[in-house]
Amino acid sequence: MEILDFWAPWCQPCLKLHPTLDEWAAGGLPLHHVNVEENPQFAAQYNILHLPTLVVLEKGQEVNRVVGYFPPRILAQKLGIVEHVAVK
Repeated sequence: MEILDFWAPWCQPCLKLHPTLDEWAAGGLPLHHVNVEENPQFAAQYNILHLPTLVVLEKGQEVNRVVGYFPPRILAQKLGIVEHVAVK
């Protein structure tokens, strides 16, 4: 499993989410930050229309997607990764 975090530098909810995502990544969660301004074609490939968007991949296939900012515990539940991360 891995997570793609589609974000932009001007997106305040994205920036608010980054400390949580970085903490989870430091704990071993495979996470890739994708700046949509620097990678517009990659974002288009995943049909990213709103930010932040988190895409969960299993063996390269999308299995879940969450759009918008949520507190860490709710975000982990929505992503289906509660068992993979330490949630405060």
